[in-house]
Amino acid sequence: MKQTPFTFARETAENPSKERVFRAEYRFLFFQLLGFVSIALPLMFLLTHADPTFVHFVQHLAQWAWQAPLLVAVLTFPLTWFYRVRVRPEGIHGGTFWSTPVYMTFAEIESVEPRSIIGFPYLRVKSFRESCPTLWIPRFLANPDSFRETVVSSTSSAHPLRKSLQSGYTSEKREPLAR
Repeated sequence: MKQTPFTFARETAENPSKERVFRAEYRFLFFQLLGFVSIALPLMFLLTHADPTFVHFVQHLAQWAWQAPLLVAVLTFPLTWFYRVRVRPEGIHGGTFWSTPVYMTFAEIESVEPRSIIGFPYLRVKSFRESCPTLWIPRFLANPDSFRETVVSSTSSAHPLRKSLQSGYTSEKREPLAR
């Protein structure tokens, strides 16, 4: 039985056209966070080995180590809602590096570059507008094929975001449109 990822289209008051919302893939975030926890705890022990309370904590770590995956599983749910991208026919809405919301029309996208931030793959999307912050699109969306199809249906064949998604996340750039 194949599970379908969570995406939906909705009508908005300011934009009567369809808006698609794409969320992060749960399994990817879960295993990334579990990896960070499994690396961070031993490092914390090595860095603070002189602290007797922390040594006591690590000695009893084995008694509750099975709870770490449960804690990570619970903490991953809010992150799947946090990492989301909304695509409208005229633009894309996501977040900056610091997670502040940003909306960028497809016409103002100048370049797209693949980036990795501590193991999390992203597309860094820059605008022609100097006042517009850089948009960071997570590449670990739950339904990347649907995301690609939505962007392809909304952009021209020469668009850098479309070319990057179709070519396997390569860097793309274009010249500014004539005004």
